[in-house]
Amino acid sequence: MQKRGLAFNMVILLGLVLIVIVIMGFLIARSTSTYTKSTSCENLGGKCTKKIDCEGKENFLQGCEEEEICCMEED
Repeated sequence: MQKRGLAFNMVILLGLVLIVIVIMGFLIARSTSTYTKSTSCENLGGKCTKKIDCEGKENFLQGCEEEEICCMEED
């Protein structure tokens, strides 16, 4: 009877650990998404344009379409 109780406790403990891991993964994924949005081209004052249309300084920030670059206006 002692072994059966120990096994049951282990199943409960593993279930709780799994729940904690899933919650932490969700929180990390959400914070990473927020970070990516806050460091995108347009949020930092740039404009997504084609390379030949850029009259400012080119930047390699995220958030532009495939054939566009992030163009920052020169001060």
